[in-house]
This record gives sequence, structure tokens and C-alpha cells, in this order.
Amino acid sequence: MKLRYILTSLVAAIAVLSSCEKQEIKTQLDEVQVSKSYVAISMAGGSSEITLNAIGSWQIASIPEWLEVTPTSGSAAKDQKVTFTAASTVDGRVADLTIVCEGKTQYVNVRQGVPGITKATCGEVIKGVEGKTYLVTGTCTKITGDYYGNFYLNDGTGELYIYGTVNDKGDYDWKNFNIEVGDEVTVQGARKTYNTTIEFEDALFVSVNKSLIKVATPETAPVVPTAGGSLEVVLENKGNNLGVVIEDKAKSWIGVSSLDAKANKVVFTVAPNEGAKRTTTVVFKTTDGKKDYTTELKITQESVPVQSPYAISLKYEKGANAYDDILATVNGYSDLKTLKIGTSSKVGDFTITVPAGKKKLVFNAVAWKNNTAVITLKAGDKELGKIEKVAGNDGATGNGPFVITVENNADVYTFEYNFTAETKVNVSADKRVVFYGIKAE
Repeated sequence: MKLRYILTSLVAAIAVLSSCEKQEIKTQLDEVQVSKSYVAISMAGGSSEITLNAIGSWQIASIPEWLEVTPTSGSAAKDQKVTFTAASTVDGRVADLTIVCEGKTQYVNVRQGVPGITKATCGEVIKGVEGKTYLVTGTCTKITGDYYGNFYLNDGTGELYIYGTVNDKGDYDWKNFNIEVGDEVTVQGARKTYNTTIEFEDALFVSVNKSLIKVATPETAPVVPTAGGSLEVVLENKGNNLGVVIEDKAKSWIGVSSLDAKANKVVFTVAPNEGAKRTTTVVFKTTDGKKDYTTELKITQESVPVQSPYAISLKYEKGANAYDDILATVNGYSDLKTLKIGTSSKVGDFTITVPAGKKKLVFNAVAWKNNTAVITLKAGDKELGKIEKVAGNDGATGNGPFVITVENNADVYTFEYNFTAETKVNVSADKRVVFYGIKAE
């Protein structure tokens, strides 16, 4: 299921060159969800159907004359059927529809056949006509998601964001596209503006021309310790030479100590870090004599450890509707791991392991914005207690990272119990809750 959330806070954790960047997860809207946001209709005419879930009244807008949509509005319900019908056509056509529910917007792209295509550069698309279909070839400079196929495409005249890549059946098939950073990729899509980003949404994959260079080792983005040291990178290089480009802002802490073009090996020296975590992207270059090829490697160096009162120090197991991949900044402490449980319509839970001999279970928790929650603690079938009226927090909203500010320790909850043996405690809530700072004393 591909769903989209129009929310600028999604981009807070991701740096982009020119505008807000959407995360890989095509986030489910709490207000309205569709079974698919890409609808294909044959040139000969016909119908296609999607399923829609909504928590309130909804309405479909931007419907062109050639497309019949039934129904165009509805009320709160699950598994509502929406049908798109079009007569036969001699030319392909595209419609970008919007479904508005409770102030949020879900996009649905309807395509009949293949629209008239204009071959263009990225720069021409950026200056081009909204909704017009273009065929573009460029280099994949950054991949932001490997399920839907989100990546940046740059041909030297400009850069486009490809927000989802599909095959000729409209399916996400990223693994079979075999696109890597540095590859030359050709895609077809309709120009769309999201905030200030020019993009193709669900671009049609056409072809890929593999780069002559790629990183062989390390296989994943390396993390250098705070103390610094050496980092060796080995490349697969079918080109005629080897070059390295380091960002100007990173030259103060990382540099090339040796480069062996025959062995395709580069050794970097990383200086000790006395501050916050730092990251850079190193570019490796080669050529076939006619064209340059590149690949990239993200290098991160750990920060100086900071003692945080909000760390999760107990072992835990995620239960239903539990998520631990959202970071938070709490009262100025950044990059904190959180445990979020529950969704807009479903409750959630997790289980923590309390060591033997502990007398207290202490944790920080805030309910979702504009909500009040009740937390229940159980050991097996035995209810250990409840915590009533966990207050909502304005920072507990969206898809993170959360920015939570709490005064006077109002988010701290202490549960006293004599844990004579190691005990697994199930924690659940009747509303969405964000937990952090979990420990036993």
C-alpha cells in the first residue's frame, strides 16, 4: 500500500540540497488510506477500483472530464470501494486526483495508456509544465528508499526527486530495477511540485546503465569511532582512472592518506571527534574516456558520549502496533530512541524485562498530541496497576523525529513493585503513547 502524508515535519531529520525531502516510508495518513495510489486504465477504456478507509467525511477533487469517479465523496467507514472509469482514447492521458479528509490530502494518480512524452533534461523539467509527461535520463545521486524506489536524479542541468518508481504494470519492483548510486537511469513521469521540490511521483522505469564504479567494501555505510583513525575503502572500478571528492565542510576532519589506482583502494584518515556526530558523503569518480561515472559512500563519525536521563536501559520486545525507529529530542537531548505504541485506531503494547531485586519501574511517557491516555502494566495475566491521565504533548505527533518539551518532570512515572525475580512486564495504552527513559531501580 502506498500512502502519502503532506506534513513538513517529516523532513526534520533529513538534510536536502534545495528543499524539504520526503522520507522513504510513504507514510499512512491516519485520516484517509487507499489500497493503491496508482490506477491504470486500458486505452480501450474500462474501469479500475481501489479500496478506501476514512475516519471522517471525504471528497475527491480535480476530476477531469474524461474520467468518471464513483462515488466522489463519502463518510467515515472502512473498505469503501471507489471506481474509476474512462472511455476509449487514441492518446494516453493522466489525472492527478486528491482525496481530502479531515484536512489531510491523499493523492491518487490515474493513467490511461501512455501520455504524449517529451524527452527533456532535468533542468527543462524543472522549468516545464505541471502535469506534463517527460522522459528524463540522469545519474542516480542518492537513494532515499529502497522499497518504493525513492531517489534523486541529476543530469548536470538540475536535479529531480523521483518519489516512487514503478514497472509497466504499476508495481513497485525496486530490486529488479537494480538501481544504485552512480547509475545512469531513464524514467518517465509527470511533473509535480511538492512544496518547492520538483518531482515525478511513481515514475515509470525505462532503463538503467550501470556505473563503471561502485564501492565493494565496506558493504554498508561505515561509522568511525569518536577517537578517529583509518578507514579503508575498496572499489570495483571498470573505468580508466580513480578520483576522490571530499566535501569542503568535511575536509577539516577527514582526508585521503593514500590512493592506489591499480588496486582501486583508498585509505582515509579521520581526526578525533570532540563534539556532536558528524557525517559526510565522499564521491568516487572514474571515466571511460567519453563520460564520467561516480559512486558515493556515506561516512559517519560517532559523537562524544553524552549522559542522557532519557535512555531506554531495559530490554524490551515490541508487541502489537509498537515502533522503535523514531528518534526524539527531549528537553534539549537529541537522537533519543523512543518506543511509540498505538495508532489512530488501534492500541499497542510492548514487554520489558525487569531484573530481579528491583523495587521500582521508572519511565517517561507522553500521550499523543491533544489526547490523554491510560497505561496498564501486567505480569502475565496479573494486572500490576494503571497510570491514569497521561498527558498529551504537542511534540508527540506526525512521523518524527519528535521534539518534546516537558516542564517539572511531568512526563516521569514511577511504579513501585517488589520484583523478587526477573519479570516480564507488558505495557499497553488505550491511546497512542511515546515512551523513553525506561529504567528499573
